[in-house]
Amino acid sequence: MSLSAQTTNNQRSPIQPSNATAQEQPAASCFLADLSLQMRCGFRGINASAHLLELGLPVPQKPNQASATQRGLTVLRLSPNEFWILADANVSAASFTLISESNPPAQCYPLFCQDSHAWLELSGAHLANIMAKVSAVDMREPAFAVGSIAQTSVAKVNAIVIHRQIANGSAFSLLSDSASANYLWQAVVDAMLEFNR
Repeated sequence: MSLSAQTTNNQRSPIQPSNATAQEQPAASCFLADLSLQMRCGFRGINASAHLLELGLPVPQKPNQASATQRGLTVLRLSPNEFWILADANVSAASFTLISESNPPAQCYPLFCQDSHAWLELSGAHLANIMAKVSAVDMREPAFAVGSIAQTSVAKVNAIVIHRQIANGSAFSLLSDSASANYLWQAVVDAMLEFNR
């Protein structure tokens, strides 16, 4: 196994003991990356969807759906009135700040998921098979198509799993409480080992 680390900014990943973004490669065909230092924010309230539309962001039609933008953002609808926004690595801090620090209307409140949650991303082959070892949710296509969200238990940790399209194909983003991040990392790596052939 190889573990590579790269310093990205002054924040600290809950996975690594130092300021780092890590990627683990137990098999040549599947990868696990720590994206915890990438930008994200959220809004909650009955006017949250109107606020996102005013910011020029897509609003998924139903809870547990995600919509990607050409600006490198993914909008998650976790409930009728709760939305998170994930930024890819190529999104500039300045452009994301216009969203995260925007002035929401009444009955729309910011969520600080940047600090509360870690972000892992599983990519490559065998995604659904790997997740089957740590979750009871069927994450095979078409049951769990791109844009699907599952709020479920992953290795007995509450997590949000998003099926995203990335440059190299499909990926599953996992968002979980920062306090459980290191345990979840190890559990997913262990599930990946079966496919190291």
